[in-house]
Amino acid sequence: MSKITNKNEVTYQEALTLAREKYLFQIHETWLHIQQLVRGFSYVGLLITTLFGLAAYILFSASMTRFIFMSAAMGSLVTASVGINIATRLTERKSVPYVGALLFLAVVIASLLAGFIKGKEFGVTNLWPPLASSLYSSIMIGILWRLRATALEFKKIEALLRSA
Repeated sequence: MSKITNKNEVTYQEALTLAREKYLFQIHETWLHIQQLVRGFSYVGLLITTLFGLAAYILFSASMTRFIFMSAAMGSLVTASVGINIATRLTERKSVPYVGALLFLAVVIASLLAGFIKGKEFGVTNLWPPLASSLYSSIMIGILWRLRATALEFKKIEALLRSA
């Protein structure tokens, strides 16, 4: 004699499993897109670094203006290297120190803004590079924060799927 099962219960379980897998797939797709965004945005930072560095030596002769441009270039370079390092660590499946990277980028932004204020005190007219570089760094902080949140959500959903 065969067992009689509730047909509605079977379809509910199948639907629940399908919904969990679909949600996990969406989280995984978001995770991959944000990783690509970190990589691409890091390469944009390298381009910004090159442009600021070239502009410092080609366009300006005043040493303080050159210093401001080069500090902005270094701020962009450091931010880009943090992004490339995180993307590499994710590719190699190593742990990523998100909080350390975010705090480090906050210090970079603070130093760029301090350079802007010092340049203002000395009467430098071309002060937009530190602001542009700090904007770039703050956007990278936002991207890394979202990457961290997606990683935590992905781990929670993965644990939920394994326990179910």
